[in-house]
Amino acid sequence: MPLAAIALLSVFGHKGVLIAALVSGLADAHATAASIASVVKSGQLSTADIVIPSLTAMSSNTLTKCVLAWVSGGKKFGAYVIVGQLVIITSMWAGLLLQ
Repeated sequence: MPLAAIALLSVFGHKGVLIAALVSGLADAHATAASIASVVKSGQLSTADIVIPSLTAMSSNTLTKCVLAWVSGGKKFGAYVIVGQLVIITSMWAGLLLQ
């Protein structure tokens, strides 16, 4: 992901990092956040620029979790997981927006 993030950053700017975070977050939000942090450490993004891509990765990962819970666990299990995941991700975004 760092190579993809750096390449997309150079071509599309900050929107490129968001694209990389969205796509790679579908598979793993933690590795994506670490990769974005490495781009910040290299000096190509500021520390403040890590928040939105990281939350974007977590949001896309939330979508993956909800779909997998619904498909593998059925409607009842999926509904429990979806409600919990939506509470978590909404709280994270609200925390950012209410600062």
